[in-house]
Amino acid sequence: MGPLAIDEARLAEEEQLVARAQAGDREALRPIFERYGPVLYSAVILPRLGNAAEAEDVLKETMVTAVAQIDRFTWQGRSIYHWLRRVAVNKIIDVHRAHRRGERLVDALVQELDVHLPEPASAEESLIAAEERALNRRRIAETLADLNPRYAEAIRMRLVEELPRTTCAERLGVTLGTFDVLFFRALAAFRKRFMGET
Repeated sequence: MGPLAIDEARLAEEEQLVARAQAGDREALRPIFERYGPVLYSAVILPRLGNAAEAEDVLKETMVTAVAQIDRFTWQGRSIYHWLRRVAVNKIIDVHRAHRRGERLVDALVQELDVHLPEPASAEESLIAAEERALNRRRIAETLADLNPRYAEAIRMRLVEELPRTTCAERLGVTLGTFDVLFFRALAAFRKRFMGET
């Protein structure tokens, strides 16, 4: 029997477990998670991410969110699986957005810092280039975390969110000229740390 082929007795049991959880007994969700966790992981999350570690993280985040937001769930006479699946899909979308932001940041910083990456000529070179980009994404995240918070925020707003300079200045509460100087210094500080310059 598939996850959606649920008999009336099991549906009534789910309804009672949800009611208990909404009354404050969050442990009541455990049997629901034990039933649907493996299905969410193998049929919904892993196929859309293709990475076991990320899929496990998304499954955990789905369960944490379900516990935190169970009071928002309204019983509609069908399995809570459908709601859990929607929560999981939203988490998957968040992961894909984060990947795209990471890609944009790598591309933008490579361009800003005038780093030239050779075009791959073979499948093997393409694989090496992809690994290099993944390594750069990690290094970029680590470098940003080490920067002055205002520098990191300026870089994120300008290069990741692609906000106009005027908007960046407003958000930081500075003039446009001050933002331009701040952004220049942010890139210089980033380059120094990223390139390991002393």
